[in-house]
Amino acid sequence: MASISQFRGQYKDGFSRANRYAVYWEGFQIFAESVTLPSKTVTTFAYNLFGPLIQYPYRETFNDNIVLTIPEEPSGFPRIFSEDQSRKTTHKGYASPGNVKTTTNNLRIEQLSQSGTPTMTYYVYGAYPISIVPVNMGYAMNNEITKTQVMIKYYRYKVE
Repeated sequence: MASISQFRGQYKDGFSRANRYAVYWEGFQIFAESVTLPSKTVTTFAYNLFGPLIQYPYRETFNDNIVLTIPEEPSGFPRIFSEDQSRKTTHKGYASPGNVKTTTNNLRIEQLSQSGTPTMTYYVYGAYPISIVPVNMGYAMNNEITKTQVMIKYYRYKVE
């Protein structure tokens, strides 16, 4: 049976904290209140000519959205920035897939240590907003701040 000292010895640098991260989008640091990390699924092909069913992996699928929740500044940032990024993927209201740069990592999410140094970095390629979530406002919301929530689709990502 392992002792607590042995367990702590395995994690001498501590655990990764969910509140230690930095987000950079198109070179700008975004001070997001929350962020979801990218994810992927390995798609498989089922084959069973003879015997049991066998699953063969054949493709990575990057199917979930990254969601950024960002407190809004009086100048309208990040709402204006998100609208500008959205305009880059369309032209006169029509989709323009050629404007999505799938070979450029235009979104970077860093997990940080307690001292603030990056421990893991997600390089996201071809990131573009697919939805800017409606913002609730009301006269009774005296102690609330306006927050912009942006849903981002991406082509792929890599982790270092």
